[in-house]
Amino acid sequence: TVLLEDPAAVLRTKDLRSCRMPAWVGIDHIVADTATAARCVPTSVQALPMDRLLSKEQADAVSDHCPVVARFRTAP
Repeated sequence: TVLLEDPAAVLRTKDLRSCRMPAWVGIDHIVADTATAARCVPTSVQALPMDRLLSKEQADAVSDHCPVVARFRTAP
């Protein structure tokens, strides 16, 4: 909650849903300051679908979370 109250903090992944349980709101996030968040490539923000990248057994062994990723431009 402290990050949510900081006006300089931006949750780039706040609209993501769980890739394993789509009815659930995602709980893993990428947080950036406003300058860095402005360099985020919006179409790159996603939760990787581990169940589609690995077998069910492998995905279950790795984690019950799906990795959250985003790309950022290195120059403004």
